[in-house]
Amino acid sequence: MRVVSFITLLAVCSSLTAQSYVKVSASQVEELLRQKNDTTYVINFFASWCAPCIQELPELQAFSAEHKDEKIKLILVSLDFEEDAEEALIPLLHKYSITEPVWLLTESGNRWITRVDKHWNGSIPATLLVNHQFRKREFITQRVTRASLNQSLKNP
Repeated sequence: MRVVSFITLLAVCSSLTAQSYVKVSASQVEELLRQKNDTTYVINFFASWCAPCIQELPELQAFSAEHKDEKIKLILVSLDFEEDAEEALIPLLHKYSITEPVWLLTESGNRWITRVDKHWNGSIPATLLVNHQFRKREFITQRVTRASLNQSLKNP
């Protein structure tokens, strides 16, 4: 059942256009982290009010475009408040013409943070690269660039 719901969530995200997002729970993010396939997931945690997060959006888009024909999937997870999404998140997605999947985390509180990474204190920007088949997991708690992400892919 979990695999079906995860596949459904990815299918919905794939059909979205710029300026769209889907609401997800922390358990749905955790489900993504447990995927046992040959896809590398690059999961970026950001917020519309975080200047370094906004600065890295073009780099993330360039990285995603560079790897569009590979088994690498970028997912942007917004930590904006649900009630602010229409006024803050949507204009940001529009401004940067974001077409990658955007998930709006609906979880309140911070209990979910250590379920992403046990050493994470919740600071953003933060990016997780994970591929269970290749035993790849790297958690980056600073602003990333296309070059730094490509270097991370090369590291074992």
